[in-house]
Amino acid sequence: MIYFIKEVGGEYVKIGYTSGNTPADRIQTLQIGNPRELVLLYAEPGEQDRERLFHRIFADDRVRGEWFKLSPTLQGYIDHTFPIAGLSDADSGAIAQYRADWATTQSMDG
Repeated sequence: MIYFIKEVGGEYVKIGYTSGNTPADRIQTLQIGNPRELVLLYAEPGEQDRERLFHRIFADDRVRGEWFKLSPTLQGYIDHTFPIAGLSDADSGAIAQYRADWATTQSMDG
């Protein structure tokens, strides 16, 4: 699972991957080393290759490691309102499919 976690009141977002843990578990682990409260902005199915893709896509917003400035482009992606320019058709299709799959899982859970 790929997750986007933000510091409350901050301007940075961590784009990460977790295999066995839920995003909530990751927040709890990350919270230990962060003085600001962390919240989940968005999560979607995906493996480490998908995480690396997001790191490349948002490379211009990288602050350090897996932390990125919450730019309008990144916020737009999280909000599902801003298409990411420059993606290959395959990457765009894969992201659309991940989003559709995730929406289906969420509606089945609720």
